[in-house]
Amino acid sequence: MVKGITFDSPFSNVEYYGDTHWDQLLVTSHDDRDQHFDQMYRRAAFTYEAVTRGKAYYIEKAGIGQQYRTGYKDDDGSVTVYFSPELPEGVDKQNWLQTNPGESWFSYLRFYGPTEAYFDETYPLENIKRVK
Repeated sequence: MVKGITFDSPFSNVEYYGDTHWDQLLVTSHDDRDQHFDQMYRRAAFTYEAVTRGKAYYIEKAGIGQQYRTGYKDDDGSVTVYFSPELPEGVDKQNWLQTNPGESWFSYLRFYGPTEAYFDETYPLENIKRVK
């Protein structure tokens, strides 16, 4: 169940970067409660993905704490990183991440001590795009 939730998330928490596929990775409270329900499924999916928990994840203040974004879908951006089993011809190795054939993947961005640019959305954060 949590593997399915992880790779096709039904949750949406797009307080920041709402016009991209970069969703808020963690729930917004440290006690797993939302206004009307327990966030058990979202917590279970995150535990499956990262197996961790800490107060620093919930601090939304520039310069301290941690912020994460995760991407499950692809779209266009200005930096090209290639995800493929083999290094594509003509691509610098530094722009390539090796994947395993037939297996899924997802990405995380980790912001340690995020600056104000993260919170006011002036930090450029683009979707991942599929290219041929």
